[in-house]
Amino acid sequence: EIKRFEQSIRDFPDFNLYCRKRSVAWSEVEGLPSDECMAFDTVLNIFYQSLEVSDNDELMTTYDGTGSLQDIEKVLFELAQNEILWWTDKNFSASNLVSKYTRSRIHGGGYS
Repeated sequence: EIKRFEQSIRDFPDFNLYCRKRSVAWSEVEGLPSDECMAFDTVLNIFYQSLEVSDNDELMTTYDGTGSLQDIEKVLFELAQNEILWWTDKNFSASNLVSKYTRSRIHGGGYS
């Protein structure tokens, strides 16, 4: 449901004209293009994390929302255990892996 809702925002006509983009200086630091919309600050970045094996055979995790759906209960427990609670209500905890809502932050800016 969250994924569909966030995609519906990306699908707004001319969304690319009004989304926030990286500054040219910051994009050079990150090595990312400055003309793309910044990623949403959303729990989906954790649930759909990308896993890659580096050149020296280390597992690298990127919280970018583009990977495969991870084990939901495991992710919820890790969020609670590490006290990453911004996306959830005040009752969310390791003993209560349920939240009445989840938050997402979507940056606007019209930098085009």
